[in-house]
Amino acid sequence: MVRLPADSDDVTAEAFSDDVSDTEGSGSGVDTYDFRNPSKFSREHSRMLDQIFETYGKQCATVLTTTLRSVCTHDLKSVQQTTYGAYIASLPATTTMFLLDLAPLKVTSIVEFSPQAAMLMIHYMLGGQGEDNQPERGLTEIETTLLSSMVDRMLGELKYVMAPVLPLQPRIMATESSPQFAQVSPPSDQVVVVHFDMDINEVITPATLCLPFKELLPHLDRAVANARTRRDDADSIAIARAVETRVRMAPVEVAVRMGPTNIRMLEIATMEVGDVIKLRHPVNVPLEVIGSDLVYGYAVPGSDGQRAACLIVNPNEEQ
Repeated sequence: MVRLPADSDDVTAEAFSDDVSDTEGSGSGVDTYDFRNPSKFSREHSRMLDQIFETYGKQCATVLTTTLRSVCTHDLKSVQQTTYGAYIASLPATTTMFLLDLAPLKVTSIVEFSPQAAMLMIHYMLGGQGEDNQPERGLTEIETTLLSSMVDRMLGELKYVMAPVLPLQPRIMATESSPQFAQVSPPSDQVVVVHFDMDINEVITPATLCLPFKELLPHLDRAVANARTRRDDADSIAIARAVETRVRMAPVEVAVRMGPTNIRMLEIATMEVGDVIKLRHPVNVPLEVIGSDLVYGYAVPGSDGQRAACLIVNPNEEQ
């Protein structure tokens, strides 16, 4: 541990490290960040992946519940970008791994969960009551066949949720119980690791899904761009509708007038109260309804209570 000079008010790097540890342990939401492997996911990438795998988790919960005939959940915990070597190193020495072919991508993916969860699933599938003390070991051939049938159903849900990004055709290639033997990618290759909490009748165990980052990123970029285009189109339509609504609701001055009549200037100059002006507007011809000097329709005069009113009519019909 490096210690600062003595004239620094006895503040040490060790004390600072302790403070950081206390802060991280206090539930303040501080996340670790690996500067050697900076994330290449944008906020839109993360949002799309969260939505995809949250749906996948719910669908897997349905598969587990219907297959095992017991209440199960499969909740999304996090979606992280890391290296394949770091992912393998984070797994226990013995686990249950299904190696997947992700056609049309020419890569291998991994579905992984604990041996306890695997044995518990098999126990339920064979009619057991779900004892907690399950053995932690590799699967036999019969156990692999039983568990593969359920994982195939989970892969069907993966195909469904990944459809907006790319049309996957996942299938099981092999199983493995030791992470060290599952060298499907170089240790330095970037991968996307999706962490879940698998709850089988209140027995909670971790589960992961490992996907190749390099091959997934171009399809994810395209899906994000398409989603952005659809969102922009929807915004444009909403703006156009809002403008149309505002225009339709804008107040406009409207007047009702008769046709013009020509009279002499002398009659205007000598006009007095009580004089009668003979108009050329026929009695049976409707009046013009105008706004901004444009004729919008025709109406006949009348009243509505104590106010003058007019009734819009068809000018071609006899009144």
